[in-house]
Amino acid sequence: YGYSAAELIADQALWRSRLHVADWQANQLELERSLQADGLPLTRDYRVRQADGNWRWLRESLTFRRSIDGWAATGIAIEITDCKQVE
Repeated sequence: YGYSAAELIADQALWRSRLHVADWQANQLELERSLQADGLPLTRDYRVRQADGNWRWLRESLTFRRSIDGWAATGIAIEITDCKQVE
């Protein structure tokens, strides 16, 4: 999406800043509900602004496990922009 892994690692707020505001708020609520339900797996859709300014849709699936430091997440995200445009 126009950013290197090094850029995203160096600035952890960068990814969050690229999310659509409405999607960020809704996804935070879903995440909180999932963790309150003892780490229930979660699938969510959201928009991400690429470095060139275009919006793309992603579908992210996450599973959670407790660790010594809190929750650890494992997940995958796939681009679903074409599917969203058909809807």
